[in-house]
Amino acid sequence: MAGTALSRQYCRGQLGVWLDKCRIPAVYDSQLLIATFFLAAGTGLMIIGNVGAVVLALAPPGHGSDDPGVQKLQGMQVALLSMFNALGRVVAGVGSDFTAARFGVSRAWWLLSSVVIMTIAQAEVPLAVAAGDAWALPLGFATAMTGYAYGTLWSLCPSLVAEWVSPVRFGFIWGTMTCVPALSQQVTNTLFGALYDMHRPPVLPGEPPAECKGVACFSAAYWGTAAMCVVGAACAFTLAVRPPPAPRGYRSVAAEDAATTVVRSDENAPLLASGSA
Repeated sequence: MAGTALSRQYCRGQLGVWLDKCRIPAVYDSQLLIATFFLAAGTGLMIIGNVGAVVLALAPPGHGSDDPGVQKLQGMQVALLSMFNALGRVVAGVGSDFTAARFGVSRAWWLLSSVVIMTIAQAEVPLAVAAGDAWALPLGFATAMTGYAYGTLWSLCPSLVAEWVSPVRFGFIWGTMTCVPALSQQVTNTLFGALYDMHRPPVLPGEPPAECKGVACFSAAYWGTAAMCVVGAACAFTLAVRPPPAPRGYRSVAAEDAATTVVRSDENAPLLASGSA
């Protein structure tokens, strides 16, 4: 019986050391970061992968994918995505460093602004086209905003992980986040494809599939990703209003772990001594 009690006390001591190493608040922060990145990156990748189909759906009837005007507009959207993607990475990187060093503004506020921009971009196109406005200009603005917001994600998230997560867990958390877009784009692209095909005219025997025309081909997908961005903005806001963790380097983490181990060993020493006696 004494040996069983001693084993239980020893296991509890080891569990306490393991829980201290886990640092539950850091795990909570990392979950918020991963959720925000999942929702916003998946939205951006859906636009990047399907903006050509959106242009084709908004083109007048009779203008197919081989039309020079449609191809020109598709190329313009790709150029806007590329340019503003690069611009977002530079602006968010330099701007967040400056505001953090000069005014003490958390980079989480920059992340929140990026997700809000992404949300506005998703709602702009369906609203503008449904109102009867010329679609080329609002689509260009939405594409540029999406490219900018998507670029800022890749500039801000590594710094946020380094700030909000323990250094000894940086590799695991950031490695997980780099895999997140591959998962989120499967969700958003599948959503877009399913809704796009749902509004496509039925295929006649012996004829190629008809092209989907109209804002109904993609509006539901845009509203779906806008809802995803709203959830992502809530996660980013939760991070932004919380006080950031105190700076902790590798040495401080190692010192805390060593101190915790010593305390646990001191607590278990009487039990081990009584057990051996």
